[in-house]
Amino acid sequence: MQITFYGFLQMIVGEMHVDFPLVESSNLATAWEQIIAVYPKLSQKELLIPPRLVVNNHFIAPEDWHKTSITNTDYLEVFTTVASG
Repeated sequence: MQITFYGFLQMIVGEMHVDFPLVESSNLATAWEQIIAVYPKLSQKELLIPPRLVVNNHFIAPEDWHKTSITNTDYLEVFTTVASG
């Protein structure tokens, strides 16, 4: 899955664009957990506020992450809630 990080999230990850292999096709919440396992500083404990996740140019509200399917062919953009890069 292609991921683009914006704003200070890019500094946390160390690069803007990442080719991230999902362990399995899943929902967005599970995919985000896989991303946090690799980049623990992206956790809500560290950020305090969940990031804005955009899948294939569609914003997904945090309460819908569990209902949103995602695969390795999708494109994820990750924004801070206070700035868009």
